[in-house]
Amino acid sequence: MSTKKFTCKMEEIPALGEYVVSSAERDINDFNGYSTMFTIDYFATVRSKIEVCMELIKLTIVSKELNGITHLLYSKSKTFRIKLTVLEGYLKQGAEKLDIAVEETGLKKVKSNIYGGNIEELLSSMQISMTAVQRNLPVLEAQGMTPTLIDEINSLLQDIRTLKEKQNALMNKRNRLTVENIDKFNDLWSSLRLIMKTAKAIYRDVDEVKLQDYTVAILRKRIKA
Repeated sequence: MSTKKFTCKMEEIPALGEYVVSSAERDINDFNGYSTMFTIDYFATVRSKIEVCMELIKLTIVSKELNGITHLLYSKSKTFRIKLTVLEGYLKQGAEKLDIAVEETGLKKVKSNIYGGNIEELLSSMQISMTAVQRNLPVLEAQGMTPTLIDEINSLLQDIRTLKEKQNALMNKRNRLTVENIDKFNDLWSSLRLIMKTAKAIYRDVDEVKLQDYTVAILRKRIKA
């Protein structure tokens, strides 16, 4: 996997690029006089790299969506834990008539997985618990448990399963895009660095005002403003 070759935030690079290329296009005669490589076509190529990176900034949308899913997953898991506490109460009340010891139903492990945020293990261990619950429904209902509680638990379980699948898909997408993005952003950054280094060679001690248009620290302040 490639590593970042720039210290700026990823989303700042295209904006910084717009400033640099616009300034270089304005000063194209100075650049072309320094080296004939700096032509209109050269800057057009850099602009195309900026456009590609602008599109890839959509990665942040994936990240925001992922954060939303993760928050919702946490909220559902918290509600799920509350329902399990109620279920466990009925299990303990009818403990003597169950065909399994309460501690062997796996609810303790499920709760532990909720606290630890291990959703995949939660889903796996909950299947074992629900099998035991289904076998002992008459006993639990005799303790006052209603079918509604089981319906709510199953509904929450399905919601958690669906959210986890969405979370996994988004994480895979984000990871894939991140790998692709770094190479493209590094490529754009290399082009911008060449332009900025050339600007320093042209304008340092000659035109300090123009030099500011190619200075990263100053450009980042403009972007933030």
